[in-house]
Amino acid sequence: GMGGSSLGPEVLAKTFNKQLVCVDTTDPDQLLYNTPEDLTHTAVIVGSKSGGTAETSSQKEYFVSKLEAQGLDPKNHLIIVTDPGSPFDKDCRAKNYFVINANPNIGGRFSVLSAFGLVPAAAMGIDVAVLLDEAEKAEATFTTDDSPALHLAAAILQYGNQILSMSDAGTSVPGIADWIEQLIAESTGKEGVGFLPIAIPTSHSPAGADGLKIGFSVGGDEDIVVEASLGEHFILWEWATALLGIPMQINIFDQPNVQEAKTSALALLDKWKAEVPSITPDAQFGSVQVFGANGNSLRQILLSFFKETQRYSAVMAYLARGVDDSILSVQNQISIINAKPTSFGWGPRFLHSTGQFHKGGQPNGAFIQISGENSIDLEIPGA
Repeated sequence: GMGGSSLGPEVLAKTFNKQLVCVDTTDPDQLLYNTPEDLTHTAVIVGSKSGGTAETSSQKEYFVSKLEAQGLDPKNHLIIVTDPGSPFDKDCRAKNYFVINANPNIGGRFSVLSAFGLVPAAAMGIDVAVLLDEAEKAEATFTTDDSPALHLAAAILQYGNQILSMSDAGTSVPGIADWIEQLIAESTGKEGVGFLPIAIPTSHSPAGADGLKIGFSVGGDEDIVVEASLGEHFILWEWATALLGIPMQINIFDQPNVQEAKTSALALLDKWKAEVPSITPDAQFGSVQVFGANGNSLRQILLSFFKETQRYSAVMAYLARGVDDSILSVQNQISIINAKPTSFGWGPRFLHSTGQFHKGGQPNGAFIQISGENSIDLEIPGA
């Protein structure tokens, strides 16, 4: 899945120490790295509301072809989570795949306590009743005079100043920062306003710079500390995010620029069926090609670029998560150079997360996209 469909289950797996691989990539190296040699005892859960997301549909076809190549029947290995009546729902039912329908009224980034999060949780052996009970008990306090959700939303509105930084390192809820990052950025980043949560490696990371610091355990130097069970965290942050939209006068539940990006990507893929265009770099230094900038040296280009940073920098790495992780170090390095907050996102998953904020929020970011050549490419069956 992409966005909330993968980030929610990923938090659940990390928090409960369960074995789950989230495939939300188009990088061949990462796909190969995450594909078991023997799929006999592998379940593939495909989470997609519409089934029309290019990345997810391509990943599904890849795993179907791998299962068939090993003489395995895909319908014994696939679990499909989708909205009722979607073209994906109808197609998968026609192929006798095991399909679970989610509530169509819940948006993707708010879907962790729906089938999109609970089905992977149950498959991993997590007691979903406990998660739902935690959320229900917490939610009962959100409409009281001393509402934690209202306090949290008010603090963000009053002190957030666009950037929020948060680290879950060493806490009882590892991965929660990435999930909150996509929830708030995609919900509020539109119509020229919004909040950008930046998941940082540690609470002292320079990548957070001057952002409002949020932590998940007492003992650091954070401005706000939210201690809660995972079920409580999920419902609290969803409520707080929804409340942010009222004084901001925006629709928290739409994602106009994410949808725009999906439509543009599908149009380009269709256009490039015959031939992928050749793109010429503006500059080349050894094996490094630079697009969108000119200069006599790579150092000169980068330093010139960092000087232009207004409020924040964002690094988007179209590389293999789990393989190319050394690239993560640039997040702190850039912040040290330009003294500005710096976010890091793996491509293409950031498009379904912070991408909405980058396109629709305050136009004051500086963006670095990093990609790399692959020694091995993978065909998408039928495409």
